[in-house]
Amino acid sequence: MNAPVNEQSLWVFACERYSQKLEQARLLEAQNTYHVSVCAVLWCQWLDAYKKLLPLAEFESGLTLCDSVDQSVLSPLRALRNQSTIKTTQHGVFDHAKKSLLHAELQIERELLSSLEVLTLSACNGEARGACCHAEFLNQFLASRPQALKALLSIFSK
Repeated sequence: MNAPVNEQSLWVFACERYSQKLEQARLLEAQNTYHVSVCAVLWCQWLDAYKKLLPLAEFESGLTLCDSVDQSVLSPLRALRNQSTIKTTQHGVFDHAKKSLLHAELQIERELLSSLEVLTLSACNGEARGACCHAEFLNQFLASRPQALKALLSIFSK
């Protein structure tokens, strides 16, 4: 699949999307209320923006990776950072720890997005293998997660 000449890396695309206040609010609402992976949403937006279709297996693999990293690494870090936020407002002593945890979250998200971009570029190199319809898989994926579907429909239709 030929990419547009001005195609951005997934990380740059994600940073630009996330820097938009309304988009950031929607992504955080999806994450905090419905436990939707922000990286998965940004990856899907990037795929859509550049008209990239992945073989179903690679798309499923990417979404599963997002879920796994989010549940096993990012969510616990976020919870710890939120606890330090409470202590910071009460005692003012955990500022450095809070910044370090946020930096760790961002580094993990950057690595995750980099892995998703590598997966995408390798899957899109040359002829597509297998069924190439990420929209079809996304519908199945969200149907198995009614909270995520509800979140995305309500948040991103505003």
